[in-house]
This record gives sequence, structure tokens and C-alpha cells, in this order.
Amino acid sequence: MTVVDHKTHLTVGAILSSSELLDKVHRLAKGEFNKVHTELVFGLDEAIPVGKSLADKGADVIIGRSCIAELLRENLPIPVIPIKVNPLDILTSIKMAMNFGKRILITTFRTPLQSMEILEEIFNVKIIQGIYYDSASLEQVIVGAKAQGVSVVIGGGVSIRYAKKYELPTVALHISDEAVAFAVADALSLAKFSRQEQEKSKRYQCIIDATSDAIVSSDRFGVLTTMNKAAKTLFNIDENSSATYELSEYLPKSNFRKIFETKQQI
Repeated sequence: MTVVDHKTHLTVGAILSSSELLDKVHRLAKGEFNKVHTELVFGLDEAIPVGKSLADKGADVIIGRSCIAELLRENLPIPVIPIKVNPLDILTSIKMAMNFGKRILITTFRTPLQSMEILEEIFNVKIIQGIYYDSASLEQVIVGAKAQGVSVVIGGGVSIRYAKKYELPTVALHISDEAVAFAVADALSLAKFSRQEQEKSKRYQCIIDATSDAIVSSDRFGVLTTMNKAAKTLFNIDENSSATYELSEYLPKSNFRKIFETKQQI
């Protein structure tokens, strides 16, 4: 694989429900990142544990389609970049779907697509949007679509699998190389920035650990966000502990709340 930087080794993870799209991401990302981990999932519910596993393995950033990316963002501590579908991709998909009929279901995660009535007029078709929130609701969307006499289903890998289960024709939502390339570029930029911030944080920690004075910092709620070695020794906190601590536990008479409220020195 191509090395991006002689000093910085970056790893990207890709979690997708389409093997074709996964191959496309791998092909474009392997020239930009030192390591590329790709994972094929067969349901939205699988994405979160897979994402956590990639984060534990050292992934700097994860790429996913919009639905998977949104779920991962809500559950992972590392950046997640979505592959965005552009209007031309939708047009291409609808044109392919017309080979099966004029009643077209497009599955979409949480939020409906805009301006579909314009495409209905242009192509003289009926577009039904199936809004889903998880794998279970997606399956119900497909079941309902069959009952409505839908001719074909447009969607991602999970939608395709459910549609085939209920014997409905399918068209995989077209994702252009350009859309994937933009996502890879965004992921690379964000991974580099995140790594730089981590390095700054490590340098800062080394500096404050070198002093014999106890140093702590907290957020406005009094939760400790930084402690140097001297502070951990003073408060009898294990050096490797990752637990959350509150300033009031160790400095009960502190006026920190008044400082945050008045924003004045005391």
C-alpha cells in the first residue's frame, strides 16, 4: 500500500452493506491510507458492533453510506464520513428501475428525499419513499411496498436483500466513483486533523506530567477532563484509570461553579 506520510500512519475502516461499493471504497482508499479495513454487514444493527471493533483496532476514521454513517456517528468515539448520494446518482437509478415498471420504491433512512415530485413528472413514474429507522422497520417498508403493488425497489444492500426475500425486482442505488472519492478525501483530511489533535494532547500531557504541582481541568459541569500524574497521586487515582471523576468529589469546598457562572476570577 502507498504510504501517505513517513511519520503518520493512518487507518480507515469502511462499513457497507454492498460488496460492490465496498470494493470501490477499498480501491480508492488504499492509495491514500496505510491500512484499509473493510467490513460487509447484512443488517443495520450489525454496523455498530462492527464499528466499535474497528475503533478498538485503531481505525482513525470510518466511511459508510449515509444510513450506516449516521448510526455510527451516534455510537462511536472516532470520526465517521458518509458517502453522499448526489442527484445524478438518483436519476441514474430511477432510469434503470423504469425497466421493471413505473411504481418505484426508494428506501431512505429517517429523512425523505426532496423534489421527488419533479422526477415523477420528468420520468412519468410514481415514486414511493419508504422511510425506515432500523432493520426491522426497513423490512416492514418492503412488505408494505409489495402490498401496494410496487414494481421495483431502489436502495442499498440491506434493502436489496429484503426486496429479494419478498420476490421484488431490485436496482442497487447508484453511487458514482466521484461520490466515493469525495468521501475518501474527507476521511483522509479528518483523520490527519484528528491525529494532529491527539499528538498535541499527548505533548500537553507530557508537559503537565513533568511538574510536581497537581494540575486538573474540568468542564463547566465539574467533570474532570485533565489530570496530571501529581493530581492522580494526590487524589489516590490509578494512573491508568479511564473512569469519570467529578471535581466536587476531591475539592468539595471549591468555588468552580461560581467561576463558570460568573466567568470571573475568584
